[in-house]
Amino acid sequence: MTTAAGMLPPMILPRATQPAEPEDEPAGPSAPQRAARAPAQGKRKGWVPRSQADFCDGGAYPEIHVAQFPLEMGRKGKAQSQVLALTTDASGRVGHAAGIASVGQRDGKVVHATRDSLAPKNLGDEELARPSEDAAAENTERTRLALEALAGAKVANAHGSLEKAMSDKKPAQYIKYTPSNSGGAQAGGAT
Repeated sequence: MTTAAGMLPPMILPRATQPAEPEDEPAGPSAPQRAARAPAQGKRKGWVPRSQADFCDGGAYPEIHVAQFPLEMGRKGKAQSQVLALTTDASGRVGHAAGIASVGQRDGKVVHATRDSLAPKNLGDEELARPSEDAAAENTERTRLALEALAGAKVANAHGSLEKAMSDKKPAQYIKYTPSNSGGAQAGGAT
């Protein structure tokens, strides 16, 4: 009695196709380097694409959870350095207000980094005096003109769109609905 394995022809395994390397090429620094290839699917654990050659002129690897930029697509501009120069005051203490406390803040933002910044200011009568009538009237007029310009632009935009909507208005169109008796499960159509 023969088994099923004995009746089948012998199994033929495919050979791994690898390009044969010529032996007459010199090995050394002047020899051309082979293109870097990504590991096979399923064998990429621990491998991270680091250069453009790792992408092999193709797309990213979704199973590798790191930021990838094949062909430099989607990469933002060069990142600015976050290295700060150490500045000190006259007594040799680090000046935090000059650099460290203001990193990442918008330009022109006042940063109070020392206790002296929070001390009350002694302002004179001239600095605390009310503005003159002429200065107040000038400031009021400048503010009024700026607000009128903003409001006027918005009103003009709204007015123009209303006029356009009214000019495109068509007369009402009435449609008579007549049910069809073609079947109980189907609705009729408009005529």
